[in-house]
Amino acid sequence: MHVVGSRELRPRFSEYLARAKDGDEVVVLVYGQPAALLRPVRPDDVGAYVPSRFVREELHKAIDKARATSLIVTWRGRMYAVLEAPRESLEILEDYS
Repeated sequence: MHVVGSRELRPRFSEYLARAKDGDEVVVLVYGQPAALLRPVRPDDVGAYVPSRFVREELHKAIDKARATSLIVTWRGRMYAVLEAPRESLEILEDYS
């Protein structure tokens, strides 16, 4: 599991998207608190399909939408990852770097 702040995620979104596609989970922090989870796609996933460009360019809007319903992030028409609300039981140590 990787932990990344939203400021770092935006310019390096393609790198973290690839990590999620390859099986890693990425916890996205906003103001030091878990705000979203970027994870691999599972066969039973449902949600709105959004292009990776939208998530990168409108990251905080995408995070807000993902809190209500999972977003399936696509790249070139292919499902790459899911952006969703973090699990309630998710705990992040203060020193995550």
